[in-house]
Amino acid sequence: MKINGMTTIKEIRSKIGVYNKTINNYITAFDIHIQKDFYVDAPNYFGDFRDYQTVSIEFANLLYSQNKKMVEFEKDYYKWKTPKEISITTGLDLKRILLHLNSNKRHFIETDLNTHKEKVIDNVTGMRNNKIDDSTKIKNISSYKIMRDIHREERNNAIQNIIT
Repeated sequence: MKINGMTTIKEIRSKIGVYNKTINNYITAFDIHIQKDFYVDAPNYFGDFRDYQTVSIEFANLLYSQNKKMVEFEKDYYKWKTPKEISITTGLDLKRILLHLNSNKRHFIETDLNTHKEKVIDNVTGMRNNKIDDSTKIKNISSYKIMRDIHREERNNAIQNIIT
């Protein structure tokens, strides 16, 4: 439905063939900064995009121009993958990926509030002694977001080395 040069997020994602969550995760993973007051008719309190929101045709065209990449992003996000596959997808060193994943295990382990024991959640298989290795499989996380996070860590470390 187009309203005064606008369309809805639901219409856009239906044409692209991805979930709403994919659009939000994609924008985050690739640091696409959106001036929401310009592109979104009524930005919501949470700052993400919802199906009911109307957005400008310019923003719709931006998303349409990324449609193949978004579909690939969504497939990567939901499929089981090993750190080695993430390395191949992103071109990053396997050791660096393993270091990052093991430093950020909160995505894969939750603590029971009653017993205070850690347990592996269902988006990871093959962890040994709560450690991710090259045969561990993970899902519901994007290889591209992992790449972005690693690049941010490296950039922040480089800045810290310069100023200290």
